Amino acid sequence: MTAELAVAHLTKSFLGARPAVDDVSFVAQAGEVVALLGPSGCGKTTTMRSVAGLETPTGGQIRIGDDVVCDSSRGFFLKPQRRNVAMVFQSYAVWPHMTVAENVRYPLSHRRLPRPEVERRVAEALAVVKLEEYAGRSATALSGGQMQRVALARSLVYQPRLLLLDEPLSNLDAKLRQQLREDLRRIIKHAGVTALYVTHDQSEAVAVGDRIGVMREGRLLQIATPSELYNRPAELFVAEFTGASNLIAGRILRADAARAQVRIGSGCDLLSRVPRVLAPGTEVTVAVRPENLRLSRADAQAPPAGEWNRICAMVSTARFHGVQTGYTVEASGTSWEATEYGSVPQFSPGDAVSLWIPLDGCWAFAEKRSGAAAH
Repeated sequence: MTAELAVAHLTKSFLGARPAVDDVSFVAQAGEVVALLGPSGCGKTTTMRSVAGLETPTGGQIRIGDDVVCDSSRGFFLKPQRRNVAMVFQSYAVWPHMTVAENVRYPLSHRRLPRPEVERRVAEALAVVKLEEYAGRSATALSGGQMQRVALARSLVYQPRLLLLDEPLSNLDAKLRQQLREDLRRIIKHAGVTALYVTHDQSEAVAVGDRIGVMREGRLLQIATPSELYNRPAELFVAEFTGASNLIAGRILRADAARAQVRIGSGCDLLSRVPRVLAPGTEVTVAVRPENLRLSRADAQAPPAGEWNRICAMVSTARFHGVQTGYTVEASGTSWEATEYGSVPQFSPGDAVSLWIPLDGCWAFAEKRSGAAAH
């Protein structure tokens, strides 16, 4: 029953405010998990609610499979209950007076299915979320993670064409969130259902999504695989929101469509990737993820593979975190954050080092620092 989801030029405006969703278009292939990622108020939940039919779009079209469920140009809007879409919310929304099996069975109570078919579907749904042994237990006697599994099984039991998940792990503690997000992807993929997953947590989006769409102020800035999003950001906000905490002011000296020579700090030049051609003299922000930087002793040779920028630097602080160490290094009037993995720190404050910046992990954007917070 799974189906493709196509959203075209979706717009949603509320009276007296800028558009909550501003000309958003994307396609989720049948069986694909697309995560919408962004800070609070970016429009990701409004986009999902429009797909569900809980919001009436101001403009655009939404198609699920072969069925257009909303077309603002024709004034057509299909009611939520006719879209065959399931939704999992932040709250577990389990019925406290029912057992686990009764909670999962409830969506089938008005579908006129034979009793053996109902029981088969309930058993299958509980097996997928690994709650078979809890079938007869009161739903409220479960842990938070188990209750969210009940909500997920209840959403899958009637075989929806599309599964919508709105921050489903936000009410769980950090350790349980990390455990359940891996299970969520397994469960969704096992069910074979197309899914749209909303979150503000980048690690959650990476763990669950086949592709991730980053939103800001109602606009979809980029949609790509997690690897492409992290390594080929299309805009500064995307780089910053996904953890590129080194944001260095610079100026283009020369550039082509793929790379640029950038002057940073007090006369230091480096090679950087660019998402588009930038004219000489353009002021830019260079974005680099701290885990992509390398440190070596000042007289060490270059890393063996790839193209690297090399800058002479000095370690100013070292912060040991058990399995990794975070360094702040000063280089040519600029400060850089670098992450070193391993339980034995290699450098101390005051050490002279070479700072290695990879060309493929260094991006220059003709934008000012946005102030995004990575979660």
